[in-house]
Amino acid sequence: MAAGAASGLLAGLLLMDTSGGGIVYVEGPSITVDADRRDYQKGNMVTAIIVNSGSVPLESDGSWGFRVTGLSGMLMYEAVGSEADVLEPGLRATMTWDQIKDDGDAALEGLYRISVEGYGPGGESVRDSATFSIWK
Repeated sequence: MAAGAASGLLAGLLLMDTSGGGIVYVEGPSITVDADRRDYQKGNMVTAIIVNSGSVPLESDGSWGFRVTGLSGMLMYEAVGSEADVLEPGLRATMTWDQIKDDGDAALEGLYRISVEGYGPGGESVRDSATFSIWK
């Protein structure tokens, strides 16, 4: 059992983007997301930084399709937006998560993925995701 836990942790760490490579700007619609930190203590606010890394405005319902999942894809939290929001090229928006899952329970320690989505002027969807961890 310990070998399984260790291999799961190793696989999760390999999946994490530790390059800190920055934002690559492209022509057309593009979105980039990253957490403001790689590791959070249990109970701390998780902040996602969303950047329009394209050359055209992006639209959203205000939630930017912000979702938090486990690395297996199990949904933990999904933001709900109500008003249209536009993010001009090069500008940033932030979304936060209080580590409380949609079912009201606190998130456990582990590796998680933030996902966001926006829409270009032609309605085309652009998505990105980033990983982070929650520790004691």
